[in-house]
Amino acid sequence: MKVLWLTQLPYSQLPNTKNPQGHPVPWIASLAQPLSDQIELTIASNNGRIEADEEFMIGNIRYWFIKAPRLAFNLASLNSLSSNVIHAKLMKRIQEFDLIHIHGSESMLHQACWNLPVPKVLSVQGIIDEYYRYLEEPFSRRRLLWQVARHAENTYLPKLSHFMCRTEWDKAWVKRNCANAVIHHCWECIRREFFETQVDPTDKNKIFFLGGGDYIKGNREALVAFNKALHSAPELKLVYVLPGGPSEAGQIEEFITANNLDKINSDNLIIKSRMGAAEMIAEYRNCFCLLHPSYIDNSPNTVCEAQIIGLPVIASKVGGVGSLIEHGKTGILTSLNTDDISKAIVDLYRDKQKQQAIASTALPLARERHNASDIVHTTLAIYENVIKSAIPINAAV
Repeated sequence: MKVLWLTQLPYSQLPNTKNPQGHPVPWIASLAQPLSDQIELTIASNNGRIEADEEFMIGNIRYWFIKAPRLAFNLASLNSLSSNVIHAKLMKRIQEFDLIHIHGSESMLHQACWNLPVPKVLSVQGIIDEYYRYLEEPFSRRRLLWQVARHAENTYLPKLSHFMCRTEWDKAWVKRNCANAVIHHCWECIRREFFETQVDPTDKNKIFFLGGGDYIKGNREALVAFNKALHSAPELKLVYVLPGGPSEAGQIEEFITANNLDKINSDNLIIKSRMGAAEMIAEYRNCFCLLHPSYIDNSPNTVCEAQIIGLPVIASKVGGVGSLIEHGKTGILTSLNTDDISKAIVDLYRDKQKQQAIASTALPLARERHNASDIVHTTLAIYENVIKSAIPINAAV
């Protein structure tokens, strides 16, 4: 079986390209590697900064970077410039592939291939149509990008027939917006490093937050709730991950000052830079919970990774998170009210038995949910189903 993946990969971070830093999309790599042992896999992505198309092999996976128009020109055309370029290049090589797997709708790659004469399936990641309503800034690059992506979702996703979904939330959106959709359930692969060890959350006083400086990820709620929790448990510490680490801490300091978060200081707020799996696991060993008060999410991998390694999760009950966490059993679900979040933090911190119970219940369920062998098997079965359903009845007889 010859399969083409369409996904968004940062060109500079892949091996065999300039300034390689390792694979930047771990959930893509986690599935691609074992799957490529059983199929011929090509991973394609568009890039506006390269001089010409580039194609190379890494192991047994072929990577294909398609030169496309720069983002500013493309947005002005409602993505039609990039879509037309990608469509034309895919069309020239369409006979090479048995199936196209589109990873997510955020990058609008479905706009370029919805009408290509080859079976297609799109795996839902985030849904910009839902995320858009939580934007607060009236004018921004992100708002413009999301407006165009939202238009592409609402215009072109209904033209597709097959979707891979993970949660009740994303399935409901697809059912509501894509009348002819066939929905296939398939979880996402998680980095193998998190399956190779287990942490003990008890007797720890650190909280882990991975939301960076994005308010949609609940960074404001995390800081306010942490400050409130310090009134009851002053020994708590918050490990706060910013993409740029201490160099970007100014915005966080400004928020703390502006909101009079008087209990937070340089001793209990620990700013860290973006981490790889090994660094995250090392930090998790010193924490009793992951805090994830997001405004909207589908199936955040940070939550799944924490459950897999045995770290309890406190998360807001939004989007698809409820498909990952059963409140009180495999994690703690809260509202976005900072009093609720603060209480959840303090209650969990003081209840060592609850920490152990949540960790021991969530861990085996999460490891079963994200078992790589099962996901590869399910993915291959979905591919075969999609290809078979595209064959005309008279041709199959």
